[in-house]
Amino acid sequence: MSGFRKNSFVIDLSVMPVRPKLSVVQDFVFSKMTLDMNLVKNLQTSISKSQVIIEVDSAASAEQIIAQHNLKHSLEHDNQLYPIPVHSVDNAIEVKVYDLPPHMPNNLIASHFSHFGKIISVRNDVWKDYFPGVPNGVRIIRMEVLKPIPSYVPVAGELSYVLYSNQTKTCRHCAQKIHIGKSCSAARKEATTNADEFPTLAQIVSGVADDSANESEHVVELMDDSESCDGSIISEEIIEETPMMEVQKEKRKPKSKSEAAGNSTPEQAISPKPSTSKKTADTESEFDPQGGRKRPLSPKLSEPENHQPPRSSKTQRQLSK
Repeated sequence: MSGFRKNSFVIDLSVMPVRPKLSVVQDFVFSKMTLDMNLVKNLQTSISKSQVIIEVDSAASAEQIIAQHNLKHSLEHDNQLYPIPVHSVDNAIEVKVYDLPPHMPNNLIASHFSHFGKIISVRNDVWKDYFPGVPNGVRIIRMEVLKPIPSYVPVAGELSYVLYSNQTKTCRHCAQKIHIGKSCSAARKEATTNADEFPTLAQIVSGVADDSANESEHVVELMDDSESCDGSIISEEIIEETPMMEVQKEKRKPKSKSEAAGNSTPEQAISPKPSTSKKTADTESEFDPQGGRKRPLSPKLSEPENHQPPRSSKTQRQLSK
């Protein structure tokens, strides 16, 4: 209990989708709780927490009221009923637990979270919007947190997500302060462990994967044996070389220039090669009387069949006469 409060209890209206009016709170206190106002020393509304904090004459009276009225009465909003918690004023906070099956007992959940502090109560949360009044599977644990609760807590084989105010969020893999997933050493170790199940190329080359290599060699040997039996593939070692095959190999060997020159006959070495060139109209030449040189004949152009010589001009005809 807070050092500045004593003998007090809380009517927690934060479960409502909207904060109720004071007239609704008055009706809840007098009509549903039937609170004896002679016991009340102080009644205060908390705007930030949406609560009503009531101080009574003694701690025993506060505990008795809590036992009689906690989650026993409901308030209505949009035709939906919301049970109202009534609890003591203490250092307890609300811890929301997500992702657990709806039929998992609340006492089982409380036993797992008791390692982190003192459990006061566990209740099922409901939708405030979209599906008002329908249970949403979230458990709200009211507890005094004595040591930090990680963001992910396993409960009976199910991984739950935990959220509460001023929480230090932690990594899903290593439970340390939250960080980028790629920098998590545990995540890298898990990925490396999964990758080690398969041999790498370096391991195969170095002979680590000998078993798989031996199996593949055995399969190849079986294939070779079956193909040899069929006659489709015959090993070169089985074939015996015959003298005829040796002669053919000798013929296929390339000869060097010295061997080729030594094997040629004298007639072939002395006799010049016959000329195969033929004179054409383009390669013929005539004697040049001035220089005594031969100059190539100009190619003869073929004349068309209906070719007529050009007529001389009138001046040329007169001179010729």
